[in-house]
Amino acid sequence: MIITAAVTPAKSAPFVLETLELDDLRDDEVLVQMVASGVCHTDANVREQYLPTPLPAVLGHEGSGVVKAIGSAVRSVKIGDHVLLSVNSCGSCEQCLKGNSAYCLELFSRNFGGSRPDGTTSLTGPKGRVSSHFFGQSSFATFSNVPERCIVVVDKDIDLRKVAPLGCGVQTGAGTVFNELVPKPGSTLAVFGSGAVGFGAIMAAIVAGCKQVIAVDINDSRLELAREVGATHTINSRIDPVHDRIMDMTHGRGIDFAIDTTGRPDVLRIAADSLAVKGTVALVGASPAGTEVPFEIGESLIKGWTFKTVIQGGSVPQNFIPGLINLWRQGRFPFDKLIKFYELADINTAIHDAEKGNTIKPVVVFDQVKTPPVVSAREVTELNASETEQRAQATYKGENMSKAAVADIFGIQNAQHLIGGEWVSGGVTVTSTNPATDEILGSFQDADDQIVDQAINSAFDTFHASSWRTDRNLRARALWDLADAFERNFDRLALAITTENGKPLREAQFEVSLCAPKLRYYASMALTDLGTSMVTPTGDVAMSLKEPIGVAGIIVPWNSPVILAVRSFAPALAAGCTAAIKMPGQTALTGALMMDIISKVESLPAGVLNFFTESRGSGARTLVSSPKTPVISYTGSTQVGRQIGAAAGGMLKRSSLELGGKTPMIVFSDANLDVAVPTLTAGVSTFAGQFCMTGSRILVHEDIAEELADKLSGSLSSLKLGAGVDPETQLGPLIDHAQVQRLNNIIDHASDADVILRGGYDGPGAFMRPTILGVQDLNSSLIQEEIFGPVATFETFSTEEEAIARANATEFGLAASVWTSDGARSLRMSNALEAGTVWTNSWAVVLDQFEEGGFKSSGIGRLNGPTGLAEFQEHKHVFRTAAF
Repeated sequence: MIITAAVTPAKSAPFVLETLELDDLRDDEVLVQMVASGVCHTDANVREQYLPTPLPAVLGHEGSGVVKAIGSAVRSVKIGDHVLLSVNSCGSCEQCLKGNSAYCLELFSRNFGGSRPDGTTSLTGPKGRVSSHFFGQSSFATFSNVPERCIVVVDKDIDLRKVAPLGCGVQTGAGTVFNELVPKPGSTLAVFGSGAVGFGAIMAAIVAGCKQVIAVDINDSRLELAREVGATHTINSRIDPVHDRIMDMTHGRGIDFAIDTTGRPDVLRIAADSLAVKGTVALVGASPAGTEVPFEIGESLIKGWTFKTVIQGGSVPQNFIPGLINLWRQGRFPFDKLIKFYELADINTAIHDAEKGNTIKPVVVFDQVKTPPVVSAREVTELNASETEQRAQATYKGENMSKAAVADIFGIQNAQHLIGGEWVSGGVTVTSTNPATDEILGSFQDADDQIVDQAINSAFDTFHASSWRTDRNLRARALWDLADAFERNFDRLALAITTENGKPLREAQFEVSLCAPKLRYYASMALTDLGTSMVTPTGDVAMSLKEPIGVAGIIVPWNSPVILAVRSFAPALAAGCTAAIKMPGQTALTGALMMDIISKVESLPAGVLNFFTESRGSGARTLVSSPKTPVISYTGSTQVGRQIGAAAGGMLKRSSLELGGKTPMIVFSDANLDVAVPTLTAGVSTFAGQFCMTGSRILVHEDIAEELADKLSGSLSSLKLGAGVDPETQLGPLIDHAQVQRLNNIIDHASDADVILRGGYDGPGAFMRPTILGVQDLNSSLIQEEIFGPVATFETFSTEEEAIARANATEFGLAASVWTSDGARSLRMSNALEAGTVWTNSWAVVLDQFEEGGFKSSGIGRLNGPTGLAEFQEHKHVFRTAAF
């Protein structure tokens, strides 16, 4: 296809707008129509050939746009997605597998090589070959073929022109603080150079709670803006002696952290000399090849300081950039203050303004660029939504789905069990229904005790008879291939969840999107989580070995059956365990689809994962009581968790239990309600409130109680109920009518509550509108018991101490959310709240690298992170004497 691009024709030459030919998509690429692209200092460095990308070239590496077509192997991106573009990486080297894609061993060739890995370029000009794939994207063009690994999907309500700069510069500065330096609250930090990278670091340091944030630059207007976004001190290095001023500001102590964005040896030397004892200086600015920095040795030696270089802030863009967007939406990361927009035709002016310091972050936009349409037959086909999703939407607008649509989604109408790699029949046949329409979708075989024993025995035999528990490479490859399989089947899994569980498609898509990153995280852990050893003074060798505990018995709930199954079996497999997994009857067909996907992963040995579906509870009891399952992983209610804990404890069996919650959403009078109310709405209504972290307690300062009650009631009452596949649906049904009846009974008998918003049953289908009940009595069952539906209590407090006391007044301690603009208060609250996770001005943010679990009656043990892996490991001490 024919495109328009700003071409860099030769060293130091101005950019020239040219018409180029863009070649066909490769299987792993995405066709993106650009909306905007940030202009970065690195673009200028390449134009000057400080970095030797072959010229002529199309540069640009902070692109944003809309997906117009996808290659056949692309799974994480869909046509119509709004996306940001960031750094490229291979995905398979040692560093990528460890989650360090910023330090990919192929970083230079994939980002600065001017071509694809096979040496081809996607661009051809009037004079022949033009270098493409700069940072994988070459975003100074109206269209680009971009590798999937460069893509970051963002919400469609975000202004793509504003967020484009997050792909490189701002991410680099913020990531250096959040990912690489990780300053503790109260630290001191100086940033040398106030460009986009420097401002990213300044704003991140404020969010991180640094006591002193010092901006150093030669431009007074930039320093003024630095104070506006939160810098506590500024230094104009053209006028003031920087080292002396820093020592004055820190009372002679020096700074804990310095970030140099300039790449200038003289500046870097000052930064290092200004460090406190055990301080760290991070270099993020690029310099011409061969540049060296002399450091003084004598005083440096006794200070014990650290010098480190940082690429892209050490970030994984797909995980990191959404977090920055979230902070921006909360008003805590105002990077848009840096931006000035230019038309693509004015790109040379944008570069000039940036070099002269007149603009901090130029962004070129493509509004006025005339481009030809996408016309190839292949691209027209790919622009259409999947046939399966079209058929589901066409037959699901309030009516029963056709058999063809159901078959398209699930691929099966009578679900069996997957044991030892084979489909196994056993148990009574039970139907599965669509909670939005009450129609029968199909049936499943409800496992009997014989099936459960068969699953346990298969896992036990595989653990003891195969190399699975000792072959780390096999485990890593299988987990990685599982991630690929989940991505390939993204749409089918999401539609299955929506159809059988009822949640809106966007929520189902969110659930499935969590699976592949988690599997890849634990693939890297399978390779890198090693034991330790030491040599004693007498020459003996002591080792601590990490060994898999054996067969994991995993019990999966129905509210998010796919990700919660993955969340338990991924660390179990990484540790070397095998598993017998009970899937819930309410989502049996979804579970069967997941089993089918897993069964086709060739690198996963048969018998490692064994699934059975069961709805009566006897299967869970058999898993817990079996002597062949030394560890149990259960997600569900506290009531059942107590029974499992008691039974497992009687056998001295390890159990990891994530149980119920009553998440308090604590809103202080200084909170930004425009930001808070949409999140509180989501806290009550996401998954129809059938979520252990549902924000089911709204605790609000009395000064804003009336205002918040009005705004939250209006927001919740405006939610559109409907079938999940309908793109306008905001609130889906409950899992079944029994849950509707249970919740209506709770509301009808809430005699100790003031009804602020009356919801209730809104059928046909198992639909229920949200309810808010005003309650102050802490002994009320509405506060003390998990409701598990779109019902929230509304409580007021007058002081911070009362808010803490109320929040901690239940037996639950899974999570809490604090809404305030006072950073010191947020830290005090985080320390005082008895909860396993505390969010500030946010909710339901869970990361693979960080543990998740509850205090008090909300659970035992942890999921996610290194501790999630340790739940499935035993530690063995081995000692070898040097005497023999």
